[in-house]
Amino acid sequence: MCDRNSVLIVFLILKIIILAIVPIIVYILYKRENKLFNFVSIVNILFIIALIIMRLTSNECVTNSNFSYLRNNGEEKYIEENPNSAEYESVYSTEQYLTNDSKDAYQYNINEDPLKNVSLSCDKKSYLKNYGDGLAAITSLISNYSETDLNIIEFLDMLEENKLIDCNNGFDFNSVLIKSADYYSLNVKQISASEIDNYLSTGHSVLVETINKVDEDKNFGCEKDYIVIYNTNGDEYSILNPNDKSYSYFCPSNTIGYGSIIEGNQNDKAFTLDEINSKALRYFVVEVR
Repeated sequence: MCDRNSVLIVFLILKIIILAIVPIIVYILYKRENKLFNFVSIVNILFIIALIIMRLTSNECVTNSNFSYLRNNGEEKYIEENPNSAEYESVYSTEQYLTNDSKDAYQYNINEDPLKNVSLSCDKKSYLKNYGDGLAAITSLISNYSETDLNIIEFLDMLEENKLIDCNNGFDFNSVLIKSADYYSLNVKQISASEIDNYLSTGHSVLVETINKVDEDKNFGCEKDYIVIYNTNGDEYSILNPNDKSYSYFCPSNTIGYGSIIEGNQNDKAFTLDEINSKALRYFVVEVR
């Protein structure tokens, strides 16, 4: 709901009324010694407190109801309505991080430009930001292993040729992982948590399939999500979360993690193995054939 411009405009108008117009009215009432001064002041203070609480909890209706977001959201709507503007020949990693041996770890963040605007060819309204965290994690895993910043559009073309794109449900993770590794002449291996350090020490990254546990904190996403471990200092582990955001947010009601808070900027933090393992379903690496 809070990603709709109409809703955000309503909240923007309310914020202007509460923070700008009503204080002027209160000042006028005070100067005129009007009996409504106390009532209007108390009501406005309550609304201001409500806005502050919503802002502190990263409510998207409040945080996104500003002119900058509305302008950028309007540009995204334009892209949806004009699919040719969202066609790319190549899209590479959105950021790079360094491992202990000074090699690049490639992050493909589906919430950042231009990756978030890459559309599935079978449906111009289905974007990687909706379904692409698993694919982005696989791309990071293979890029890190091959020490090459890979073009994710090449992955999409390959998946389309092999009929592995479902515009209604996105991607089947298992099929995409196996086919992507095969495309680069690699094998996929499922490992245990106890093997992670050994693989990291030999320059491998480890892809982790995680699940939201609503009764626990430090979840990586609201559903079944995918992260890549690329570094460790022996006690904590650095990750690439392709669905990472710059702010914390509540999981919406249509997810299994409804009500839990997902912390922002996870790619700039470190996690213990226990914290990762408590949410992990499976661990994967790729190896040369």
